[in-house]
Amino acid sequence: WLIPLIIALFFFGMEILDLRTTFLQTYPALKLLISATTGAFFCALFFVMASDLLFIIARHFIDNQAALKTSLFSLILIATFASTVIGVVQATAGPKLKEVNIAIKNLPPAFEGYKIVQVSDLHIGGTIRKPYVQNVVNIVNSADADLVALTGDFADGKVADLKNDSALLADMKSKDGGYFVTGNHEYYHD
Repeated sequence: WLIPLIIALFFFGMEILDLRTTFLQTYPALKLLISATTGAFFCALFFVMASDLLFIIARHFIDNQAALKTSLFSLILIATFASTVIGVVQATAGPKLKEVNIAIKNLPPAFEGYKIVQVSDLHIGGTIRKPYVQNVVNIVNSADADLVALTGDFADGKVADLKNDSALLADMKSKDGGYFVTGNHEYYHD
């Protein structure tokens, strides 16, 4: 499991370096490839470690250890590939709206049924660009919210590079306006 760890750490290092340099921000396909590769190797590392534990237990009950190793190796490949594909599909498809009803004692009647849409961790930059942001805006607007709360980590890059993509956030609609608080990622870049 040492080889997947070293490879994963290499790609993870590239991801961390990109937080400071924004080199990959201008190459979304390359950024997605590196992110997916990083994820794949971390998944492989997890599955290799899990299969090692499984092998330690199963070898006491299964005589054909060569077949067991081959089966576990095949399982690692399938699980890693499936996890990576699912991760990329979910990451590129955009968020889903999740409705949560909150009961509050002594809530003034004027706020009964008040609808707040909260958006967080959009991370515009790299692989998150105009089409993705427009999808988020459409989802928010379809909720017919009373208030929109944007709760940080909206930028992963320089303001000048992301202004066209992030400008779409101004198209979010709500009856009582919106509020924004910064997260840590707004401070990573100049």
